[in-house]
Amino acid sequence: MNYFELNGRIELLEPFTVNVPNNNHFPLNVHGDPIIPASTLRGWLRFASYRCLVEVYKQHGLTFSIHEHYMLGKGVDTNDLIAKERATGIGSNVVVRNMNPLMDLYGRWGLAGALGVGNGIAPKSALFKTNTSSRSHISDQFDEFKEYILESEHEVLDKIMSEDGEFAPEIRILKQQIRNINNERRAATNIEAKDNLLEQLNDLDGQIAQLKNKKVGSKETIRRLNYGVDALDAGTSVKQTMKLSGNSDNSLKFLIWTISKLVLFPIGGMRSHNFGKVEPKWTITNHSFANPSGEAVGIVGWQDGKFINELNSGYMFDLEAFEKSLIDENIFNFRVFG
Repeated sequence: MNYFELNGRIELLEPFTVNVPNNNHFPLNVHGDPIIPASTLRGWLRFASYRCLVEVYKQHGLTFSIHEHYMLGKGVDTNDLIAKERATGIGSNVVVRNMNPLMDLYGRWGLAGALGVGNGIAPKSALFKTNTSSRSHISDQFDEFKEYILESEHEVLDKIMSEDGEFAPEIRILKQQIRNINNERRAATNIEAKDNLLEQLNDLDGQIAQLKNKKVGSKETIRRLNYGVDALDAGTSVKQTMKLSGNSDNSLKFLIWTISKLVLFPIGGMRSHNFGKVEPKWTITNHSFANPSGEAVGIVGWQDGKFINELNSGYMFDLEAFEKSLIDENIFNFRVFG
């Protein structure tokens, strides 16, 4: 009856936005505070753990099968690597959890993950709208462009630009109709209404495809406006907590080892604009039946470009030695799933 609690903050060195399908609005909690969803944070941590593990294996000339990659990275069994079983709690599958801390932390279907990840909560004042931007044709920026292409292609360029301007408004209107119908479909309460709206969506998709097929060159609209998205500003401090249940000492070490590499992995959307660069740091406590209020474990994370490893003496371990031990099958076996 014990668990580790991680209380900390994620410092945004660059802005952060989250990809929400068909929605440019930032997710909020019931109090109106902007949040980094727990699912986004958990996916970020899992990918970092998985990516670092396969890098260690590669450095030692070891590989995983494609099905093992999907199990480790996504928790999805693509080739019956495990026997069909009912879902089990954190106290079950002890051998798997001890040998494969990645599966213990993040789980798979039928194996509950021991790591509970909470939403990151930011102040309301941190939310802003990114600037409206546009994409234009090369010749919009390059006045002498025709001098740098074959004369025989001048007519092709004129046709590309003409058709792009002709079809763009029609495609934009159809895409707006699709967004509106998607919103209606999510709110629909019966199957018949949902099916009817789906037929409308399919019809609109077909109209867009027909317009695109008439175009010369790119099927997508070249000249377009990007209206911006909601984002958290750089310099924001995001409050975040996690809870690690179970009794696997190696899972805590594996999580701390992952945190020591975490700045290598940006989080969220708009990576092409350098969004998602962060420095996270957590204070860890160990809670038990004998000590419900918690024993201090230490502080781990990142600050000013340096990894902070301030674990107390009873919890300190050699990160480099731990990394080397990951390929020792007497200690770990990351091909064991259940």
